[in-house]
Amino acid sequence: MGVLVVEDDAIDMKPIVAIILLGILSTALAGTMAAEEFTGLPIRPYMPRHEGSPYGGTANSTVTVRGIVSETFPNYVTYGYGALRYYVVPTLFVLNVTETVWVSSEYGAPKWDYRAVAEVAYDYDDFSRFSLGQRVEVSGWWEGVIDTTFSMMLVVGPYVNDSYVQPVPSSS
Repeated sequence: MGVLVVEDDAIDMKPIVAIILLGILSTALAGTMAAEEFTGLPIRPYMPRHEGSPYGGTANSTVTVRGIVSETFPNYVTYGYGALRYYVVPTLFVLNVTETVWVSSEYGAPKWDYRAVAEVAYDYDDFSRFSLGQRVEVSGWWEGVIDTTFSMMLVVGPYVNDSYVQPVPSSS
């Protein structure tokens, strides 16, 4: 009769652990993507509340500049802190700043650092009335901090009091 001899071979656990970890990571990634699909809806950008503002959660214009429209990006997605915080701006345009007209001295207004180029988040649907190379005046809220939906952008929208973009005649 034959005798069955079992050798004490250790099973190599490295491939098994790798497969389990890969399964956990892919499940977590799929769950994150699903959560973003269902909960990652565009959010209204954060705007600080100002004393005496007729609209809650609005901001006052803090900077007025003039310059030339050099690039436009329709339906631009801006991201804030965290993957699920974003906002779709109808138009983001790049302004080559030629003149700083006014800077707010209001307490708590973000510091404008006299940039030569500014990204302008234009939150209205009528930007088609402007064109590349056109000289415009922009008044809006300068978001001079990082990790917000409008980080380092000049914001023009219905939630920014006295904000606008208007053509500037070539003689001025």
